[in-house]
Amino acid sequence: MSDKLVVLWGRDQGANNVLDLVEKSAKEQGLRVFRIPGLNSEISEEHRSVALHASAVVLGVSGNMPEAKFAYWLLANNPKLAGKIIVVEDFPTSNGVQDDILRSIARSLHLCAILPSAPNAPELSVYRQVHTAGYPDHWIPAIENIRFGIEARKSGGIRKRIRGHVESHPLGQNEVVIYVSGFSGFTAEYLRRIMEIEKVLDVSVVMHYRAHPSEQNRPELSQVIKERDALLEGRWEIANPEIADVGRDSDPRLIGVSDITIANPGHVSTFYAGSLQKKMICIMEFLENKDVGSSSYDYRFAGLRTHLIESFSDLPQAVKALLNDGSPESRNLAEKQRLNTIPFDPQNPPSYGKNVVDVIKNLI
Repeated sequence: MSDKLVVLWGRDQGANNVLDLVEKSAKEQGLRVFRIPGLNSEISEEHRSVALHASAVVLGVSGNMPEAKFAYWLLANNPKLAGKIIVVEDFPTSNGVQDDILRSIARSLHLCAILPSAPNAPELSVYRQVHTAGYPDHWIPAIENIRFGIEARKSGGIRKRIRGHVESHPLGQNEVVIYVSGFSGFTAEYLRRIMEIEKVLDVSVVMHYRAHPSEQNRPELSQVIKERDALLEGRWEIANPEIADVGRDSDPRLIGVSDITIANPGHVSTFYAGSLQKKMICIMEFLENKDVGSSSYDYRFAGLRTHLIESFSDLPQAVKALLNDGSPESRNLAEKQRLNTIPFDPQNPPSYGKNVVDVIKNLI
C-alpha cells in the first residue's frame, strides 16, 4: 500500500481541521500522503499535477465549494480518478450537495459524513456512496471543556470583574450568566441589540462576549472591534482565567458556565451542547443571504438542539422564557435535546480519521 499516494486539500479552517485527522491516521497506517497547502490559498500547477496522478484525493467542504471545482478539473483531466475522490464533512450535513458543480460530478465521488444520513437525505441520491465516519475526534475535548465549565459553575467558584480591571468578585448566587459566542465580523450593532435583553429581566446579568480568534488576523475589522470594545467598556465579564483565558478552550468552557449561550446557527457547538442539556439560542438574523446561499448546510437544523429564533426582536422574550425551567420553551428545548442527543463516549471515541482512511484503503 506504501506505493499508493493520497492527496488532501481543503480551503477553509473547518475543512483543514478534519483533514488533519485524516492525514495523521493515513501516515500512521503507512500511506504516502501529500497535503496541498490549503488555508485560503490557491493550488499551484505543480500541486495540481501531483493530485492528477494520485491514487486517491480527499477534499474538504468550504464556502463556495472550491473543492468541487478542483474535483471537476481532476475528473476532466483524468477520468480514472472517478470513484477515487472522497469528500469529507467537517460539519454535519455540510456536504456540498447544493453546489451545482458538485452535483454534476458527485456520482464519481464518495462522501464521508459525520452522522448517519436520514432515509431521504439528498446526499444519498447525489453521491456515488455515503460512508458514516462519526463525529470528529476534536469534538471530544470540546465536550469535556463544556463539562469543565458546568462543574466550575456548580462549585460556586465563578468570579466576575469589570472588563479591563484586575479586581474580581464572586458571582452572585442569583446572577445570570449569558455568554455571547462571537464569530468573525460580529458587529457592534449585534452586540448592542443583544444587550437590550437586560431591560426585560428582573435579575442581575453578567453578559460575557468572546470575540472569534480569527479576527486578530483581519485588519479590516479593526473599526468593528473598536466599536464593540466601546460597548463592552465598564461591563461585567467572567474573570476566572481557567475559563475565559484558555484560547480555543474558552468557548466551550464559557458555554458550560453560562445559563444561556447566544450563538450563530452555524456554530458546531449546536450539535454537542444540546447533548449536555445546555440552553442555547441561535439567531437566524446573524446569517447573511450570501452565507445561506453558499452553504450546503441547512442552518435551520440548529433548531433540533437549540432554541432557534428568527431575529433579535425575538431575543428578549426567548431569554426570559428559557430562564424559567418550567416554561413551555424550556420544556420544548429539553425534549428536543433529549431526542437529538449525540452519544459521546470519551473512552471510546469515534476515530474519524481512521474511519475515513478505511474508506480510502478500500478504494485504492
